[in-house]
Amino acid sequence: MSDSHPPFKRKPDAKPFRPAAPKKSSDTEEPFVPKPSGRALLRVDLDAIKDNYEAIKTACARKGRPVMVSAVVKADAYGLGAKHVSRALYGAGCRNFFVATAHEGKSLRDHIGKTPSIYVLNGPTPRELPIFYACKLKPVINNMAQAYLWDQGLKSQEARPRCAIQFDTGMNRMGFNGSELDALRSDTQLVARLNPDHLMSHLACAPDAKNRTNQKQREMFAALTKSFPPVPRSLANSAGIYLGSDYHFDMVRPGCALYGLQATDDPAQEKTRAVMQIEAPILQVNELKKGDRAGYGGSFTAPRDMTVATIGVGYADGLPLVPNGTVIGRLDKQNLSTAGRISMDLTILDMTGTRRPPKPGQIVVLYANQLQKVAQAAGVLNYQMLTMLGSRFFRSYD
Repeated sequence: MSDSHPPFKRKPDAKPFRPAAPKKSSDTEEPFVPKPSGRALLRVDLDAIKDNYEAIKTACARKGRPVMVSAVVKADAYGLGAKHVSRALYGAGCRNFFVATAHEGKSLRDHIGKTPSIYVLNGPTPRELPIFYACKLKPVINNMAQAYLWDQGLKSQEARPRCAIQFDTGMNRMGFNGSELDALRSDTQLVARLNPDHLMSHLACAPDAKNRTNQKQREMFAALTKSFPPVPRSLANSAGIYLGSDYHFDMVRPGCALYGLQATDDPAQEKTRAVMQIEAPILQVNELKKGDRAGYGGSFTAPRDMTVATIGVGYADGLPLVPNGTVIGRLDKQNLSTAGRISMDLTILDMTGTRRPPKPGQIVVLYANQLQKVAQAAGVLNYQMLTMLGSRFFRSYD
């Protein structure tokens, strides 16, 4: 394929990750890199993810007691591939991982071996208890029903797995609050049997450093955890890391920051970088006359004579529907905007005035450093932009 976009640069001293657990034969295969094709490629830069992990560690550095940096890899590492991402993070020194469900935890255990801690944010359910025990997963206990379930299940286990306990400090989503918090606090024997190794809560408004809710949550968390065993505490998500050391406690839980997404309302303070891009081939080039229409419903009308190109990627691959004229990609470092409604498998882009005439086979790069602006134009979260990524992509891990 001609004129392909240069890949992310790989550090010359980068070493492949070797998991602690025995590997299956399929795990030893090199990531598949496709030959020229009409199918789009999702390229993930694992070195950038490791660099982001190091940048977060630097942001949390302080004298005295160090802060642990964990990794949130739920939803298949935000759509980028938990297998490769988690191994890269393990190689960077991460030993605490967070997923949403037990089944995500089971898959992650297969990828990173027996050593790291894997916390399941949604907590235990009766049907999934055997998975927790077999895979040595640590549930995040969010309410009394989960506490009683985990306590009863532990009676059948010779080695009692540890857990985390979560408190609701103002988000009203998950965690102990109100009468259930009082019940847990008063039942010291139950807490002892649960044997937590972490106490945690979650910030609701962390991207906005001026929001007073942040301080209220921090103070509430610091106060109520004094009534529980003196184990490590965790409050800060990606955005919370940038609120300062008072919010770091003993462990931080970055998610989007690992993947190069803007975490706060002040991105200048964030030292992370993009980790992914989509590379889609041009399938056809068309010349439009002024007044010609393009796309479903003729939603785009050419304001002048212009050149457009159709690339092989669409909303079935996870592209959001954006207004005409939204910059969504680039060719030869030149920004390209949409010309017509994005289709299921195809997207039309304005190629007028490109440095070289576009032709089939050339590669258009989408997202990368433009992802945040595309998300804003589509009215979706930058998180969603990654989790919407479809299964049709070839995937390459550099």
